[in-house]
Amino acid sequence: MSDPAAEANETDGLITLLRLNSTPSPAMENNNIGTEEFHSSGKSSPYIFNEEFVSHYNVNSTTASNILNSSWGEDTSAIKLHEEGAILFACLTHWTWSHWLFLIANAILFIAYSIPFTDGVKAVIVRFLLFVGCAFNGLWGWMVVCSFDAVIFSAVFMLLHFIHLSALAYQLQPIKFPHEIEQVFLRLFFPLQVSRSQFKRILTGIKGVDMVSAKEIVIQEGQSHVENLSLVLSGRFLVSQKGQHLHTVSPFQFLDSPEWFTSATNHKFQVSVMAVENSKLLIWHRDKLKLTIMSDVFLQAVFDHILGRDVVKKLMQVHMESSSLI
Repeated sequence: MSDPAAEANETDGLITLLRLNSTPSPAMENNNIGTEEFHSSGKSSPYIFNEEFVSHYNVNSTTASNILNSSWGEDTSAIKLHEEGAILFACLTHWTWSHWLFLIANAILFIAYSIPFTDGVKAVIVRFLLFVGCAFNGLWGWMVVCSFDAVIFSAVFMLLHFIHLSALAYQLQPIKFPHEIEQVFLRLFFPLQVSRSQFKRILTGIKGVDMVSAKEIVIQEGQSHVENLSLVLSGRFLVSQKGQHLHTVSPFQFLDSPEWFTSATNHKFQVSVMAVENSKLLIWHRDKLKLTIMSDVFLQAVFDHILGRDVVKKLMQVHMESSSLI
């Protein structure tokens, strides 16, 4: 059993195809006569159809003209307007729903354009909807109106949206770090709302991870230059000055946080630092790190906060050590 809705869509598509590929006959235009008068004059067809269209679809001009005439209904004013080439005004009295592909395409595009455009997941959703909307537009141009330019433009737009979608999807890939670096991020930076991409940028200033043996001196008082920023990943270090113990440095604390605020690069340390046990250090190049965060006020504030808090802990330890000696 045939589907009336499907048949109606096919008929609409046929009529649209005929209108796009026809023009009123010059004889009818010059004499300003209607289709009935034209037929009575003995002419075969009041419309001229595109030759490629006729040969491709094997169209009978008289039959096509009759279909085209009947599509305007009984309103002779609409027929005359069409015959005079004023199709735009004729449509005012003959509104029809477009093909469902065209309606779905524009509904999807409406949703896409209604979403506030931001970075991240929303941007991916918008680009995906635009891609799908253009795909439906392309199908409409291919299957319904047979419009070559509509298909080409839709294909180009789909390609552009696909490129943007691929780039956004790549940017949204989860950033992963080695286990020890991941712990540094979670313990020190994540609580301060530092994103993984920002932390990845911070890591560009790293010189490397150094293994330190027990009893090894990593900083020599009066000899070693201030040129790094070192974070303890594992193990413990003893800090002393002129042979007097000041404090110890534990995991996720910095060896040289006081020098971040008080000393310039290449100044010499006023303390000695020795590993109490086998340890591991994450080392940044001081100048490269400062250059990396120079343009980002937020990251500068983050480092000042982390290192400032580290200095306060060291000062409290020194105070407690000195108090215990009294």
